[in-house]
Amino acid sequence: MSESTQKRLKLTQFKLDTILSVTNAINANTSVKELITIFQNVLINELNIGKVSIYRFNGNRWKSILDVGIKKRFLKNFDFDSFDKDDIQIKSTLDVDNENIKKFDFIIPVYHKRTPLAYVFIGDIDEESFGMSPSVKHINFIQILANILMVAIENKRLFRDSLKQIAVKKEMELAASMQSMLIPNNEQLPKNEHIKMYAHYEPYWQVGGDYYDSIVLDNDNIAFCIADVSGKGTSAAILMSNFQANLRALITPEISLSQLITKLNKRIIDLTNSDKFITMFLGRYNCNTKTLNYINCGHLPPIMYSKDTNKIELLKKGTIGLGMLKTIPKITEGTVEINSGKRIICFTDGVNETENEKGEEFGVEPIKLTISKEQNINNTIKEIVYKLNKFNGKASLFDDVTLLGIDIF
Repeated sequence: MSESTQKRLKLTQFKLDTILSVTNAINANTSVKELITIFQNVLINELNIGKVSIYRFNGNRWKSILDVGIKKRFLKNFDFDSFDKDDIQIKSTLDVDNENIKKFDFIIPVYHKRTPLAYVFIGDIDEESFGMSPSVKHINFIQILANILMVAIENKRLFRDSLKQIAVKKEMELAASMQSMLIPNNEQLPKNEHIKMYAHYEPYWQVGGDYYDSIVLDNDNIAFCIADVSGKGTSAAILMSNFQANLRALITPEISLSQLITKLNKRIIDLTNSDKFITMFLGRYNCNTKTLNYINCGHLPPIMYSKDTNKIELLKKGTIGLGMLKTIPKITEGTVEINSGKRIICFTDGVNETENEKGEEFGVEPIKLTISKEQNINNTIKEIVYKLNKFNGKASLFDDVTLLGIDIF
């Protein structure tokens, strides 16, 4: 066997052993730093590559993870998106119009499913040496090794991200569970000879910024409300939870609704510095005097149906949303005398603004058409929800959906 053949066999065996060693290191869950060190030692110490740099996309930005034989982060402000995403072949730096890149000989793109993971730049220090350049001689092996390592590093990142997502999911499930404890279910809502309530709550996400409640103040007075925080998601849910705590702490049979709204507004301002606001409809019904007092704080007017006159009225009287201004300019309190049966449907804008696949809004007409039907409040709310879902079809919800129905006898 000739000497050149022995050298080729020895080199081939080295490359196979290197791939096996790198694969074993990956399987042993070796750290990213150690994997990069292995790559560096192979190229610099074993293959005599003079210059090596790796830029990797970490999910947010391109970041240098290895610079040898060249100034660190030499391509800090380079636009890697300028590379042709359809060209996944090894490139000569002669074809790139960038002087820093021309300090290398080759660019090795590392892709996964047509998505760039990294770019490996390699070159020789001694450009005048005789014989085949190490960069040219070993380019295909370096490409294989770079692909193995970069895909492994990307898998590590995806695994870490998946663990974070699992942790976030568990936290959100806990938050949703806690929020569901704050919002009364239908078994907890009043059902007696004076008043009966039924609700539907469907958050856009796991937690939402909508809120409804019913509070028995004493033997005669029952308060109820529906509210909506500006925005969505976790921050809206946290503010709503805080709002619920403040409302329940402040409301009493004796406090006027105007005083209550003024105090709630101050609490919201202190919490948010006017960054968010809350729209709310708040009612208090006295079963003895058969009087409903209410204030609408910038919320969608609940729809009230009078059974004796067969007429519909919107409960609009009130003021601006809570947290919009430090001082509320004017508060108007509404009063409704319950001479005969009344039915009230309160809802948030996730109901009337729900769109179908054509971009049409659900509106309030389906609510008005349903409220006067001869059926109990449970079935009234269920029918509205059925109509809403049928109207929505396959279109996605974009907001929390909340309905609160009240029958006053």
